[in-house]
Amino acid sequence: MKRFLKRILKWIVVGACSAVLIFLTLIFARAFAQRRLPPLKPWHHALSSEVTSREITDSWTLRDYLRREDDVFREMNEKVLPAAAPEDRTALNRYWPDSPINPERFPKNWNRTFELLPEGTVRGGALLIHGLTDAPYSVKAEAELLRSLGYYVLCLRMPGHGTVPGALTKARWEDWRAAVRLGARHVRDKVGPKSPFVMAGYSNGGALSVQSGADGTTFTVRLPR
Repeated sequence: MKRFLKRILKWIVVGACSAVLIFLTLIFARAFAQRRLPPLKPWHHALSSEVTSREITDSWTLRDYLRREDDVFREMNEKVLPAAAPEDRTALNRYWPDSPINPERFPKNWNRTFELLPEGTVRGGALLIHGLTDAPYSVKAEAELLRSLGYYVLCLRMPGHGTVPGALTKARWEDWRAAVRLGARHVRDKVGPKSPFVMAGYSNGGALSVQSGADGTTFTVRLPR
């Protein structure tokens, strides 16, 4: 019996060592393969002008936030898009200035923060938050619905979104929470303390909405009828 247990223990040790060896081999192989990859494209790097939570103080207004957003898109348009290599200047590359799918060529870039104002009396306010790796355009349909119900709607672009994929390498959840706090404060100031207030989102935006409610950032939420 003891000999059998020793044999089992031996095979367990051998199996564990083999698994570790295979894992380390895969790690080194992956690291070696990474060295042979082509260099990163201009849009794979973060933008230096993106806002952070340290800057978004309680005294900041939506105008301050939009001013920094202008800086971010200006940096992208002036430094990233013109740097596209000849082989990247294709119709399917949105980071080439002349691409037909470059959002900056549209009448309105829906990747940016935007507001919708209802016709007539404002019944309430809403803050809509898009998901991770997405942008405000993804909540435009919901914003239009709320506007038709008489709601002022703010669709806020989260830091690190709507510009270049590399921006997400520097964005932090604290930056998003600070932006949501600013947006909620703006909407509440816009519609007044007694008007209904709606905050909604999906994916990361849903998590930020729940967190804002949990930490007391938002106010009483009442959905429109």
